[in-house]
Amino acid sequence: MIDNIKDFIKQEKLIEKDETIVVGVSGGIDSMVLLNVLYNLGYKIVIAHVNHNVRVESDNELIFVRDYAKEKNIPFESIKLDKIEGTNFQDEARRLRYEFFFDVAKKYMASKIATAHHLDDLLETILMRMSRGSNLYGYGGIRPLINYGNVSIIRPLLCVTRSEIKNYQEANNIPFMEDGSNSKDKYTRNRYRHNIVPILVEENPNIYQNVLRYSKQMYQAFDFIRKQSIKLYNKNRGEINNDEFASLDDAVKLDFISYILEQNQIPCSYNKINLIKKMILTGKAHDTVHISKGLCFMKNYETSSITRINEYENYEFVLNLEEQAELPDGSIVKITRNIKNNEEIFLKLCYNTLVLPLKIRNRRDGDYFKFVFGKKKIKDLFIDMKIPMDVRKKVPIVLNMDDEILGIPGIIKGPKDVIDPIYVVYEVKKNDD
Repeated sequence: MIDNIKDFIKQEKLIEKDETIVVGVSGGIDSMVLLNVLYNLGYKIVIAHVNHNVRVESDNELIFVRDYAKEKNIPFESIKLDKIEGTNFQDEARRLRYEFFFDVAKKYMASKIATAHHLDDLLETILMRMSRGSNLYGYGGIRPLINYGNVSIIRPLLCVTRSEIKNYQEANNIPFMEDGSNSKDKYTRNRYRHNIVPILVEENPNIYQNVLRYSKQMYQAFDFIRKQSIKLYNKNRGEINNDEFASLDDAVKLDFISYILEQNQIPCSYNKINLIKKMILTGKAHDTVHISKGLCFMKNYETSSITRINEYENYEFVLNLEEQAELPDGSIVKITRNIKNNEEIFLKLCYNTLVLPLKIRNRRDGDYFKFVFGKKKIKDLFIDMKIPMDVRKKVPIVLNMDDEILGIPGIIKGPKDVIDPIYVVYEVKKNDD
């Protein structure tokens, strides 16, 4: 088995010469075998142990792993987690566990973090994700290597089965601590492990190698498609060009949306991604899909993008000359004598005909502007000018204290020839990227 793992490490380029590896060791059979293999192959390793503080055996496991590290003269680091409350224990425990592993890697200037996932874990993960639904990346299961900047997570045992690990442990008399929770069917993974996987193995003993090839092919396909998504994301600065989107292959459409959600740390699901796709491809000029608390995916005339819903709350300010206000979305509106250049978004007014201060607010139902030829509702004006929905709800409207609309920066700019002008300037908040 150790030769198989050695070949797998070389084939997948998991470890380079002289790299320091942080090994996540729980004390269970899988992680103790991983530790033994890497130790015997002569790699420079550091043991990282997490006490999840949920079982009575946890403290004994800490002592066991610590003593083993001392016996083998291997650097040892550990952490004891506070009790995790709520229903998302697995997700939160995983987040804290990997956060600790990366801290240890930084301390020891390690470039790799090794975990003991094996072929049975891969098969179980793929089955669970097929059952509940996922994307192309999720259906691939577990990758042998994932890069996170200067540190990578590696799975050297992803070429061997649980049975092979057990045989190796017995042959080499490797000590380990038994986790009693592995036998309980209250955990989803255990139900797949005890009830489904044995049937599949009985049907086809080669299923492990088949699933490894399946996983690799899925990730190869995903990597190809993801390159297209990243290219589009960078080109359009995180937005979707609706016409361009319609011409994309369907697989790229779905992954592009998925990538945008991931970049904004929004949980993905097939239903959510498909709803956004359908919205963009419909004939409607404007539409929204709520994707998370305070966030929606909004379609405008030409583009679709993630927008904060709370940026659309009503606002109203009273400003005098050389005063400014910050709008709910972080943009700035100010009244000034001077503008930097004609590229600024502004409304020009005549100082001699004005009574200051002025009101600045966003649009309200029933708002209208008086032109020389008559009046027109602001809502209809926005539609005629194809002003995007998100701009309509945020753009400042300028009124006098009698609530007469004087203009809208960048949209109704005011008279061209003014002897003594002042300007209402709208400085739109730029994205952080």
